[in-house]
Amino acid sequence: MSETEESREAANVGKYFDIIDGQQRLTTIYLILQAFTKLTQPLSGKDEESLTEEEKGKRYAFKYALGRVDTSANFSLSYQTRTDSEAFLQGINRIDESDKSIRETPDHLYMWHAFQCVIEWLGTQKIETVSKVAGMLKSKVKVIWYQLSETITDWKKFTDLNIGKIPLTNSELIKALFLRTTNFCTPEEKDGEEYLKQTLVAQWDQIERELSSNAFWGFLSRDKKSDYPTKIDLLFDLISQKKNSKNQDALYTFSYFVKLFASNKATGLKMWEDIYLKYQRLKDWYEDRDMYHMLGYLIAIDYPANALERIFKFAHPENRCYRSTDRIKNVLARLVSMSLRIPDGSKFEGVKSFEDLRYNISDDPDRTVDTSHHYMIKRYLTLYNILVTEDAGKKLRYPFDFHNTIDGGWSLEHIHAQNSQTLNKGWQWEEWINNHADSLKRLVKSLDEGNELRPRIDNLISRMASFPKQSNRDEFDKIADDFREIMESLPGAKRLYQDEMANMALLGKYNNSTLNNSTFDVKRQKVIRLLGTNFVPLATERVFLKAITGEMTVVNEDETVSKSLYSCDTEHLFFWGKEDRMAYIDDMKTKLKKYLNRYE
Repeated sequence: MSETEESREAANVGKYFDIIDGQQRLTTIYLILQAFTKLTQPLSGKDEESLTEEEKGKRYAFKYALGRVDTSANFSLSYQTRTDSEAFLQGINRIDESDKSIRETPDHLYMWHAFQCVIEWLGTQKIETVSKVAGMLKSKVKVIWYQLSETITDWKKFTDLNIGKIPLTNSELIKALFLRTTNFCTPEEKDGEEYLKQTLVAQWDQIERELSSNAFWGFLSRDKKSDYPTKIDLLFDLISQKKNSKNQDALYTFSYFVKLFASNKATGLKMWEDIYLKYQRLKDWYEDRDMYHMLGYLIAIDYPANALERIFKFAHPENRCYRSTDRIKNVLARLVSMSLRIPDGSKFEGVKSFEDLRYNISDDPDRTVDTSHHYMIKRYLTLYNILVTEDAGKKLRYPFDFHNTIDGGWSLEHIHAQNSQTLNKGWQWEEWINNHADSLKRLVKSLDEGNELRPRIDNLISRMASFPKQSNRDEFDKIADDFREIMESLPGAKRLYQDEMANMALLGKYNNSTLNNSTFDVKRQKVIRLLGTNFVPLATERVFLKAITGEMTVVNEDETVSKSLYSCDTEHLFFWGKEDRMAYIDDMKTKLKKYLNRYE
């Protein structure tokens, strides 16, 4: 749209125009024009010393080429909340990198770096390209003029101008509400209003920066950070209870604050101070390790639904004093305990405790898998891993940022599995055989020379080595059955293949079907390799390293207390035996004790 006569006339007499949308683009254009100006300036003494002869020649060529184009910045920019930025921008092409003004404010530093990027980019281009860009910038780039009634509010202008374009985020619109409101501060504070607004902007930027931390964000949300162009929107969504409202309006949160401004007699500054205080409480929850682990667990399993929103609302009741940290901790502990309650219903009939949960509760396990217990098993294992991490050191914290972004999600892994029936492709058979042949070779080395299993193992290793890719299902099943018989012949290796809780571990889905159907030794080697490149929860890591050991408190009928040591069987690393399963369950009981039955 071409510039109107009125706009040109107004610009000539030095009037200001209210920029509703496009501040960043105008600033960028201004920086580019200032860069052109710098390239047409005579070389300074410092430039003469630092530039090579080739670079000097190019600068002279730039000066000649750009001298034929009007590259002057015939406008200036004034920022309402950054009053000193106008003067900095106007002189940016004359500022040396040693100038202290560059680091006076974050805005100055960002503008300076952006300006240097423009200079560097222009220096890599051909003279003709730079001249063409300069000409196009002054002759083709136009400002769109909208003649609007002064009665239309700024936020309405924002939303109207962005229909059909890249929409403004809720937080950007909310920011405009705060900074443009006529009721920002009390009459007594008017003299310091600009300073107060700059303080708001600084705190706003602080929140945005801190919420960009992977650890902080991962604790607060299971959503991807990329889903939030501006991270502070998460805070405003919490305050407006957007998720609990089930409102799908993209501007729901902004509309909430519009209504809040309309109905609230408090100043915008007072409202912002309340928002900033609520944000500080989120930080306090993050820093408090007990709060961090309890709330992080509830958010991770989404119990209750939209857990953070519900806890946030409970902590900050309307028109009442905020609830204390101790009160919130008690509620969190109760919710954690309630999340472990065994549900009612036919699917959980006979389940008296977490030990009775099963991977598959189907009446015909050979044909179907009934996963009704899966979500409860995942809850117990998630909390168990958190508590193992918590117990491992006073400063250790469970990494929810890794937990909530695990590639492919979480799976329930059989610690020791031998169900190879789900493998039905040639490459799967071959990979399974290669992995388990390596396991047999490790087993042979651990056996005495006269052990009766050695001939059987050697024979099976030979058959595995000659297994061709074209082999059929029957041949693979024979090898798998013989392998299973050998493993079951090991001392203490009976009943390894049940779907009981003692044989379940939490592991990320690595799209590896051969891992899922592998024996303990094969999985152990695979998990050890995963430790360097993938997140493996600490309890799962200890399971496959057979590193579970500790003391369990036992209360007898006469109330006497005794302590018994439990530990995995570290002498036999080829299977997950009875001693291992007992130690695993005992450790779960010990770690989970403070939450089990607390809800009753």
